[in-house]
Amino acid sequence: MSYIVPSVFKFFFTNKYNFEVKNSLVVHIAFSAILVLGSLIAFLCIVSPISYILGGALIGLAFLISLVGLALSIKKVPPTIPEALTQIIPEGLLKKIQFHYPRVVSDFIAEVKPSLNELINFVSFLNKLYYKGKANLTFPPQPLKGKIEAFGLERIINEVDTLTHKRQILNLRLQQTRSSPLDHPLFPSLKAFLQKECPFFWLSEFISFGSSVLKTTEIRIDSEYKQATVQDYVDETMLPIHWFTPLGLSRSSDSILNLHTLVLARVLTKNTFESLKDTALNGDWNNPSSDCLSIKQQLFATYCIKYQSYRNLTMFPMLDEVSFNAMLLAIFRKKFSWKQIRLIKTTSSNLWENLCCLSLDCIKNSEEIKLASFIGRLYIQGLLNRNKSEFLPSLALLSLNEFIAIRKRSTNMTMFLTNLMSHNSQFKNSLETQVPLI
Repeated sequence: MSYIVPSVFKFFFTNKYNFEVKNSLVVHIAFSAILVLGSLIAFLCIVSPISYILGGALIGLAFLISLVGLALSIKKVPPTIPEALTQIIPEGLLKKIQFHYPRVVSDFIAEVKPSLNELINFVSFLNKLYYKGKANLTFPPQPLKGKIEAFGLERIINEVDTLTHKRQILNLRLQQTRSSPLDHPLFPSLKAFLQKECPFFWLSEFISFGSSVLKTTEIRIDSEYKQATVQDYVDETMLPIHWFTPLGLSRSSDSILNLHTLVLARVLTKNTFESLKDTALNGDWNNPSSDCLSIKQQLFATYCIKYQSYRNLTMFPMLDEVSFNAMLLAIFRKKFSWKQIRLIKTTSSNLWENLCCLSLDCIKNSEEIKLASFIGRLYIQGLLNRNKSEFLPSLALLSLNEFIAIRKRSTNMTMFLTNLMSHNSQFKNSLETQVPLI
């Protein structure tokens, strides 16, 4: 299923202007024709050289009137947006955007119907306009540039100026009360907003934040002063599945989607992550003479404190130090990036818990392999990849509430897929020509 704008519509966005001809042009043409007819009569009925002078003057006047009439009759108008373009933002999500963003964003969606990437870039464009001003404005590439022109650049500038003025007034009031002024972007990041509101969009971002390729490497494993070399290679096309397969060697072990990972991500810093990852991949994980041991001990102590603040984790026993270090090592060996861990770090508990629930069926049997296959193949087939022509917005932008409702009606991954297809007919139709997801 493709939501790519047909190429026939690109003409409307790559041509800067369209022209419309006024009806008054007909009057100018008729008047010019009368003058030409008069010049012919002058040639025939009046003796030369008067006939040449008078006829030539009449023809010249007719030509001049025709040019003036044509010039006055052509009106430059903004590019138009074809009515056939499809609205890709679901109504429920559009209402949330209307609540969290200034009206100019929802108006832009309704009037020019941008693609998801175009909408993300449009919000970034608004923030650049806020920070840099009109003088240093740089337009995004086509076709978004054409859609901005069709929507009205002055209209956008006026809206940003109005919002900027309101913020300046608010900051003055905050300074008077000795509060910190607002310095965050005028328009919240749309990607961050969608990561919180749309589970499948979150999953697609998590995949895209991973390494684009994992080359063959050698990993040294310490085992009582012995070292072994193993080959670690993941085919590039299988990476979307790789990120959700079990962390350990057992098929029943947890994947990255487990409740303890959220706590771990929130206590990790970038420096600690990079330091421990280098240690793990260099074979010094259990080296007692390295700084790794004390870092791991401090990290585990912080994890234990943080764990107590999560009420929903009380039904899951807290990891002991050995299990905690084993999970940490497995994450490093699987080569998750800091961007992936940081995304988990900023994820709401509600969203994370519902993602984790997919990995277990109703009697707590592990379904990690099915889950990895399901999510990975959605991305590989392009349904969750917003840079592919097969991208399916109705699936990627499924709301968290809809996701939860479907999950609660499902006792396992197979039923979840069935219920998802029943809920989303476009998703069902897109699978008719695809390989099975599970």
